[in-house]
Amino acid sequence: MKELVRISNLTSHADILKIRSIVSDYEGVLACEINLNKKEVHLVYDKLSVSIDEIINAIEMAGYMVI
Repeated sequence: MKELVRISNLTSHADILKIRSIVSDYEGVLACEINLNKKEVHLVYDKLSVSIDEIINAIEMAGYMVI
C-alpha cells in the first residue's frame, strides 16, 4: 500500500530523522520518503504487517500533528 501523510509541525531535519526512526520500527514499512517543504511523508507498507492507523498513532504519540 502507498499512503501520503501530512504533518503540520514538520519543521526541521531533526523532525525528519525522528519520524524516519519511528516509521522504520515497523516491520511492514518498505519505504519512507519525507518532504520537509511540503510537510509530507510518503509511505509504502505491507498492510498485512502494519496498518496506516498504527503508523499514524506512533507519529502522533511522538508529538507530531497528522492532518
